[in-house]
Amino acid sequence: MTNQNSKNSKMIASEKSEGSFTVAGCDLGKATAKFVILNICDDGALVVKDYRCIVHDGRPLDVFKKWYNEQHIASCAALAATGLHSEELVAPVISGLPEDACVSSALRLQTDIQ
Repeated sequence: MTNQNSKNSKMIASEKSEGSFTVAGCDLGKATAKFVILNICDDGALVVKDYRCIVHDGRPLDVFKKWYNEQHIASCAALAATGLHSEELVAPVISGLPEDACVSSALRLQTDIQ
């Protein structure tokens, strides 16, 4: 498993600022797993706390489990999943989301990749 991109990986999802909450999302694809942790502030501002893209070598759920535990995702207010393997996850994970809408939302946050 190769971590291709990790920003601010030392931040932990369970860290909460007053008047904000943390959510997480993942895209479990055929070759890679992408993960993001967002802090949603009281004023509606979105802060990307962590982003990573990992080549999973055919083992997306192993990579998901490691990320989930290391980043304390259980403490997040919500976790959403898209991608080929997202339906293998169970509640409270929100899966079956339309990928086009998720990509569109992500692009609004990451203006440097448009």
